[in-house]
Amino acid sequence: MRALPEGAARYAIIPPAEGADETPADRANFVVTGAVRGPVDAVRRPVLAETAGPDGRFPIESIPAPPGGAPGSTPEGFEAIPARGAGPGGLPRRMRDVQDDMPVCLVPAGIVRLGSPDDEQRPEVYVGAFYMDQHEVTVGQFRRFLEESGERTAPPINIDGDDDLPALGVPWRSAFLYAKWAGRSLPTEAEWVRAARGDDDFQYPWGNAQAVFGVSREPGQIDPVMSFRIDRSPFGIYDLAGNAGEWTVQTFAEDPLRGERTDAAGVYRNPDRGSGAGGTKAVRGLGEGWNADRRAGLEGTEEVKQVGFRCVFRLTVDGTPGGDPLPSVGGGAGR
Repeated sequence: MRALPEGAARYAIIPPAEGADETPADRANFVVTGAVRGPVDAVRRPVLAETAGPDGRFPIESIPAPPGGAPGSTPEGFEAIPARGAGPGGLPRRMRDVQDDMPVCLVPAGIVRLGSPDDEQRPEVYVGAFYMDQHEVTVGQFRRFLEESGERTAPPINIDGDDDLPALGVPWRSAFLYAKWAGRSLPTEAEWVRAARGDDDFQYPWGNAQAVFGVSREPGQIDPVMSFRIDRSPFGIYDLAGNAGEWTVQTFAEDPLRGERTDAAGVYRNPDRGSGAGGTKAVRGLGEGWNADRRAGLEGTEEVKQVGFRCVFRLTVDGTPGGDPLPSVGGGAGR
């Protein structure tokens, strides 16, 4: 495998996705317009471009093949959602976890900048490809977990609420156990921000403009998941701006990169400092406003009525953040 110069690009035409609620152009970096040979006089094709990273490799090359198949196959325990099409390397853009019926969305590998867009200096962080839950884990899904797993752990404080409400007031350990049962993990802070900001470093998941929700919505207001269509990130992930704050796997620190080291290019790679159990944990999306840099530290034992969680699935040999095993083949986040 030969590395290419940083910034070198490769391109792929994005075909229409049958039954999708987005057009191909919604997922494109740019559109190529021109004449083609044959009966069609002109063509306007949306194109997705990927650029080589600081190490001269394309992001998809850092992802090992899922268990039992070549790159592009569906990992064990998941079903592809064909109508959503394929992403880089043929990976399904959407899958469904058969354990809890959660749709998960592909977040391709890329660079994210932590902190507020108003900050003068913001560190660059490389995040390996992963899938994130399309919405927060719901009351109905948590009930299913308690019934099927037999785990004796604290239930949501709204356990008697409607099935489509986010599970609230879940202590960190309960969220961790749910993720383990589902064959997924709690996200790192960098993964959460990467999913919310996309490739363009958006201030909000939908872009840089203030949202027009259409109906009344206040910070801290809790609604059924996916109630607001505009609150959707570039990767099709809902409610990262509003609804509940969400546990991450990491211990809270004022500097989320404290103790991390950069690579030779000065880029942090898949930071996961403080991912053990116990202590004060970082919560994302909690606080005033809708921007993607809101964060807080809460004791993992707390049951906060405005905090829920969602999970991620990593295509790495051992399921660790990013993993980054460039020469590795096979394996996947275990179930």
